[in-house]
Amino acid sequence: MVSKRTILLSLAASGIALVVWLAVGALHVLLEHAGVPAGLQGFVAPATPAVLLVWHAPDTALVAGIALAVVVAVLAAPSVHASGTGFAPRVLGVWFAVVVGGAVACGFSGWPTILGMLQYGTDGLTQAALLGMFEPVRRGTAWGATYGWVVGLAVVAIARRLEGGEPTARRAGGALPAALVVGAVAAAGWSLAAVAHGWVDRTVAEYVTTARSALAGTVSTAADWLAPVTTAGDASLGAVLACAGLVGTVAGGLTYVAARSTVLPAGRTVLVLAVWVACVAGALLGAIPTALVGVGLDPQGDGRYLAQSLLKSGPTDGGAAGLLYGWIPAVLALLVLRRPAQPDADDLAGGDAGPATTPLDVTV
Repeated sequence: MVSKRTILLSLAASGIALVVWLAVGALHVLLEHAGVPAGLQGFVAPATPAVLLVWHAPDTALVAGIALAVVVAVLAAPSVHASGTGFAPRVLGVWFAVVVGGAVACGFSGWPTILGMLQYGTDGLTQAALLGMFEPVRRGTAWGATYGWVVGLAVVAIARRLEGGEPTARRAGGALPAALVVGAVAAAGWSLAAVAHGWVDRTVAEYVTTARSALAGTVSTAADWLAPVTTAGDASLGAVLACAGLVGTVAGGLTYVAARSTVLPAGRTVLVLAVWVACVAGALLGAIPTALVGVGLDPQGDGRYLAQSLLKSGPTDGGAAGLLYGWIPAVLALLVLRRPAQPDADDLAGGDAGPATTPLDVTV
């Protein structure tokens, strides 16, 4: 049964997430009014439906805000409840809840676009799926990955204050091997997605000559969904590999921080969520160099309105590859970690347990 404390902390997580959601939306509008370059707007304050609230268009934004609050409250519950595990994995677990909440909230905001495009028939279904779902999910993931740690730190700090400090149980072993495995798998997966997406883009551009080809649109949209590294298409293989190394470093580093303070078996679920969001953060930060050498921070003035609008949505592709595939390194990390050995009699007695005794084997 869920305790009252867990419910209150989950509600606190959703409330803090809503406050950050609205604050970032207001900041985005201020930056736009100040004439800040589009790419810099996306890095500092990714565009979300909260912007619509600031612009007094509340219908879709209110639905998105409710979805955000519900998802964060539900997914943050395991992390705020896990008083027996360490501080770091719980913070990352709440961070993951905010990432998913942002993606779901922005996904809700995309339904009007899909329905509007479907009024003209199913020919535009592929484009509707791209503009109505993929781009909103990308925006929501970017927002959650950029600011979810704020919510995690605040909520887990409150939880720790109520609980009275760190747990005294023995930590799991194997944090370094788990971090190395996660870093290697995350780097390899991100580079594979980047190369695959770039190959699809180049192939479509080379061989498709029909304007508005339905097949080309379907293939490109499938690549956006299945290999969602959208910033490395023009990057060299060396640049992709270097960025993959950055992805692995970030994901592995956060995994090490989480794993070294994890208590098993109580913290298994929280660890999976923590490693998952570590992969999201790695994919978000690792793609920044390829984004900078691509469209850059400020495409204004060159006529690429779509590119400018997409840059306002958030840094790089929002770490979407980590959100889609981060569960794989998370499960591997859980398999690598090992439970601590049970304390022997000397440990339990503070080192003064005396000599161990064994029963006599008496044969009559």
